[in-house]
Amino acid sequence: MNLSIIIPAFNEEKGIVPVVTELRQVLAGAGMSAEILVVNDGSTDGTSDALTSSGLNVKIIKNDQNLGYGASLRRGIAAASGDWILITDADGTYPAAAIGELVARARGGDSAMVV
Repeated sequence: MNLSIIIPAFNEEKGIVPVVTELRQVLAGAGMSAEILVVNDGSTDGTSDALTSSGLNVKIIKNDQNLGYGASLRRGIAAASGDWILITDADGTYPAAAIGELVARARGGDSAMVV
């Protein structure tokens, strides 16, 4: 499976590294890998710097100004190389532990989308 994870982020300096770290841990535990793209949506804090200094393997896409959640999703999806797209939030709203179940459900049927 070729998976890309898109994370729109606006002023998530304190939360983005723990979210990406948890994603990497969950993926590793499930024997999966993924491209992770963080779309920094015009943040005025240190969101990009936090990611860069963390050493985590992520692709950072920067919007020069805040374009909103939908525009950031579209930008991330357009830049993704995966055949499968997973969207999550930078504030930890969605549990990374659910990735395995989501992928299993997507693989197991004719669904175009699994939520």
